[in-house]
Amino acid sequence: MFTKVKFSEIRCIVPDDAKWVCNNPDAEVLSVREYDSSSKAAQDCLYICNYSDFLNAPAKAIPNAIVVAPDADSMKQLKSKANLIVVPDKDALYRITTGVLTQLSALARLGSASYTLQSLSIGRAPLDNILKYAYQQIKLPAMLTDASLMVISHVGTDEIEDNKNWMYARENESLPIDAEPEDSDSIAITLSFKDKLVGHLFVLDSNGVLTDFDKEFIQLVANFAAQVIGHNDHKLLLNSSFNEDFLTSILSEAITSPEEILQKQETFGIKLDETLRIIVIDMPLAVMDSDTTQSFTRRLRLLFKRNCIVPYENAIVILMDTEDDDFFLSDSDFHAFEDLLNEFECKANVSAPFHYMYQIRRHYMQAMMCSTLRSMLHLDKPILGYHKEMAEYHMIFNYSMVQNLENLLHPAVIKLRKLDNAHGTDMLDTLFAYANHLCNLTATAKDLYLHYNTLKYRIDKIASLTNVDFDNSADVHRIVLSQRVIEIEEALNGM
Repeated sequence: MFTKVKFSEIRCIVPDDAKWVCNNPDAEVLSVREYDSSSKAAQDCLYICNYSDFLNAPAKAIPNAIVVAPDADSMKQLKSKANLIVVPDKDALYRITTGVLTQLSALARLGSASYTLQSLSIGRAPLDNILKYAYQQIKLPAMLTDASLMVISHVGTDEIEDNKNWMYARENESLPIDAEPEDSDSIAITLSFKDKLVGHLFVLDSNGVLTDFDKEFIQLVANFAAQVIGHNDHKLLLNSSFNEDFLTSILSEAITSPEEILQKQETFGIKLDETLRIIVIDMPLAVMDSDTTQSFTRRLRLLFKRNCIVPYENAIVILMDTEDDDFFLSDSDFHAFEDLLNEFECKANVSAPFHYMYQIRRHYMQAMMCSTLRSMLHLDKPILGYHKEMAEYHMIFNYSMVQNLENLLHPAVIKLRKLDNAHGTDMLDTLFAYANHLCNLTATAKDLYLHYNTLKYRIDKIASLTNVDFDNSADVHRIVLSQRVIEIEEALNGM
């Protein structure tokens, strides 16, 4: 692989005053030697010939030749049906042959390096070892990141002085998006695996000018690193797209700066609709084996075709984007989602809508609070939305951390609760049902399995006992809120 130079690649070291004949540009040169007319010429050798030997040799007898012509007229006379370089003097001959031998030596070193890198790629901690080997060979600091610029490994960073980007990366395990090597001879290489971006390799030229060999060696290192990352997706979460790596970085707070998140979103070309939501799917322990999780995730990807889905902290997180705040899923997709959750005994918790990727972590915590409250309140709905169903519970829960929940109860609720406890009645449940049905007697009677007149009698009695004004929407809402307060209070008391 790294042992031969194509004849056409020698052209760059041939002086302008030399004659260049290239009939077979793909001919490969493995060695350089003196021509011996008594032996058959090898096809992969560049032969140094004297003028008379070449002139008398049969056509195509010498596949690749370099000849010193005694004068300009002699140079013109030499012709070849193979490959030929004619130079005016021995100095030019020396420069060309030395250059070819240098190229061959570099290729031999690359061949040896390739063999070593191949061995390191299949060992333990392959990426760390590949970078350590690279540093041993070229003594230049190197840093390997994933697609979202999270640092996977770095070497030689103790040698870096006054380079803010690299020092930032060492301290934060992430390279800032505007990180550009300060020296023009430094290298930044994009790593791809099966036409997919999987990472970046940065090499900082802190010790001097990079040689051509250094550049080829670094590219070789990059190729092996890309293969390792691509084949070890289960460790690095790189079987997903870089959008999903980026989402994981935000969820884990590896990246927190709004400016950096927006810059990376632009760099990665992530286009999202106006409204975003985070969906956190709780996975019961019984179905958290890898095969079941993979099967469930594949089914989710079929349903959420254009959305970003990642496994994260014993759950599955979906970043969903839609065109407006009100739309979540179509009726058919919503029912399909419910059926899928029920099949795998999972529950989904949906955040309030938001608009910027830097708000992902906050709304992930919202969805996680849905999960916490679901467990506290023993809610069995397959899909819970924070915005419409759980926001009030969350506020009440937070209030309970600093104040007595009794302060939030409507006076009518306090009074009816005491009467119910003293006389074994259920006036409070009747009040809550009536308030939740927006004071509609017919709907409430149907819900409670009561005759209309029976319910009307109860409501009139509640009104006379408590002086509640059911035409006052603020009063009615506070009664509904009081029901939430009691549910949270009972849940906390039962913990």
